[in-house]
Amino acid sequence: MSTIQFNKDDVKAYLDKCIVHWREQASLGDPCARYYIDAFQSMRMALFDETLPGDPDPAGISAIYYRHADGLNALDKMYDELLNTAVTHVREQGFTSISILQRTMKIGYTQAARLIEKMEYMGIIGAPDPTSYRRLFIDNGGGHVSDK
Repeated sequence: MSTIQFNKDDVKAYLDKCIVHWREQASLGDPCARYYIDAFQSMRMALFDETLPGDPDPAGISAIYYRHADGLNALDKMYDELLNTAVTHVREQGFTSISILQRTMKIGYTQAARLIEKMEYMGIIGAPDPTSYRRLFIDNGGGHVSDK
């Protein structure tokens, strides 16, 4: 099986075609069009630091990716707050799971799964045990919890 190689210009052209298509659909009254326009504009912003001109930017895409003086964008700050809340929960309970985070933090599956992956990567929690819980690896002082 052969692989297809894309260059940046191909990707940008494809995203532009998608945005133009969904703008046309929006003009025809498609209720989902705004979602797709925002999604493709977000991808374009993430990859090329620009959106396709001509969009009024009602979702605030440019604001989301705007770099603040401290080097964090608005999404980073929101994610950091969620991560801090999740770490606090794990430290209080001693374990967690995706479903526990969903219920206690009132977030969706994807956000909870990303938080779990991030905490495992950071060494805060371990891999799931047979009950699907993830045990705390660090104590409240920041040191590692012993297995004994």
